[in-house]
Amino acid sequence: SPQNTYVAEVINNDQGALGGNTLVDVKDNSKTVDLFLGKFSKPSVRVYTGRWGEFTTMQINWKDEHVLVIDGREYSIDDSF
Repeated sequence: SPQNTYVAEVINNDQGALGGNTLVDVKDNSKTVDLFLGKFSKPSVRVYTGRWGEFTTMQINWKDEHVLVIDGREYSIDDSF
């Protein structure tokens, strides 16, 4: 996101003969705690599931701090995330 509060991660999940999916997960960076032994954070939230291999043509961008746009469709990311 523009202020780096959230990070969108695109995952191409290949399941062999079953096909697979393209997934987009969003992680809230503001909820990450950096301890001496490592970083601990709240799990990512899946906002999109599409066809396998779709990631090669996807258009992904942040409209603002709380709206992720995937192929022209808006996905709201709220503070209770």
